[in-house]
Amino acid sequence: MSRHTLGGGGSAITLRLVECSARKSENMNATLKTISKLLRPPDSPRGLIRGWDVVEQEIGLALPNDYKAFIDLYGTGQVSSAAGWAVIWNFRDSSFWWEGSLSDRLTERYSATDSYRQSNETEWPCPYPIYPEPRGLLPFGSVVDVQNLNWLTVGRANRWDVVYFDFDGSEFTRLEGDSFCRCLLKMLRQEYEGTERLSSLKPPFEFTEIRG
Repeated sequence: MSRHTLGGGGSAITLRLVECSARKSENMNATLKTISKLLRPPDSPRGLIRGWDVVEQEIGLALPNDYKAFIDLYGTGQVSSAAGWAVIWNFRDSSFWWEGSLSDRLTERYSATDSYRQSNETEWPCPYPIYPEPRGLLPFGSVVDVQNLNWLTVGRANRWDVVYFDFDGSEFTRLEGDSFCRCLLKMLRQEYEGTERLSSLKPPFEFTEIRG
């Protein structure tokens, strides 16, 4: 093990790191604030049952701060619109996951990750590792039922790119540079050209109970 000492400039470097972190947090909060203007949060969010420490321990990964802030604000529900809809899975809601650990539910038979693994036996294999493999795809939502939103868990959680899975075309699209909130905001603004389902949400938007 090697150890590096910063010396007299350590305080200044630490201050710059703190300021940089604060700016990133402000940007993240600004994006969520914009989302909240387009999609009114519920007065009483549902499903905020478990703490994030328990959730992250079960998954084995730290999750992006913008996703956690969104769930804390909206809870369990569905982004409903004049055309399409989307569900952001609430990992805090143990009733949503019925029984067993969250990791088990995310990897069980007929789960999104299971379907990705099965695709590896076809001519359209998944181009990424799959959770719980290191740097793997971790599903966190669905668009119009079977089109999935995933994180590519490479690097720091707050910098994870979203990967969109189009079930109809068995195609994975990496939305490079788009974190959770950035992706959702672009979906609400219909900014994903060439991806029909991602642009299927049309105003007015409403956050409602999940519909079967």
